[in-house]
Amino acid sequence: MSTIEYLKEFLIIDKNHLDEAIEVQAEIFYHVADGTAQAVSERDQIKYELDTLLSDTYLAIRLEATEEGRKITEALLENEVAQDKDVQKLKEKYLEVKANAEKWLALKESFTQRGYMLREMASLYVSGYFAEISVRSSTDTEEIQQQARRERMSTRRKERAQL
Repeated sequence: MSTIEYLKEFLIIDKNHLDEAIEVQAEIFYHVADGTAQAVSERDQIKYELDTLLSDTYLAIRLEATEEGRKITEALLENEVAQDKDVQKLKEKYLEVKANAEKWLALKESFTQRGYMLREMASLYVSGYFAEISVRSSTDTEEIQQQARRERMSTRRKERAQL
């Protein structure tokens, strides 16, 4: 499974290499979707384990109270379950895997948006949007070259006038 940090680097789109970005989009998206599926599966598995542990802990505490002949209120039962070390550890683990799954889901959404942006940027490229910059720069270059020609011609005229 690829790491989130490594895959995040592919979110950046270089407008000068759109063809390469479009070529690898599907492959990268597959890795992101696979990572997301694994993270969500792990989250769901831990959630199931937590629900099972909570149910078992509630039952164990109720049975213990009944065997001891004491009555237990719902609030006291909730407190005892919340203080159980195994429940606390599994809740912490669940929160960690849940946060990881949320990161993968956000990354998947980002790559979906990247796909849309690649399509838009390719349309802009086809319409010549990015070519405008190169036209301007060649116009600037032509102006500089023309100015240099004028200066050379002026210098030559002055030299002829002195002869």
